[in-house]
Amino acid sequence: MDFVLEQSNGSAPKAIECKISRKIRKEDFKGLIAFGHENEGAKLILVCQKEFDRNVEVALPGKSVLVIRVLHWKSFSKEIWQ
Repeated sequence: MDFVLEQSNGSAPKAIECKISRKIRKEDFKGLIAFGHENEGAKLILVCQKEFDRNVEVALPGKSVLVIRVLHWKSFSKEIWQ
């Protein structure tokens, strides 16, 4: 994981992983999954050059599900300030 953003208003932290590639591999999610497992409610974002934004759902033991946003870097630059 490359960045963790925490806001002073108490909202959920944002964990951000940045990749230069268009191809996303299963290994690219490891840091975000670990962070999400330890920080319930965290917003998990993988930034890359993949052209289409999407959500990836990862099932954890105990039936909880993490949602990881996969965003093109241009989409990320707009969304991060909202």
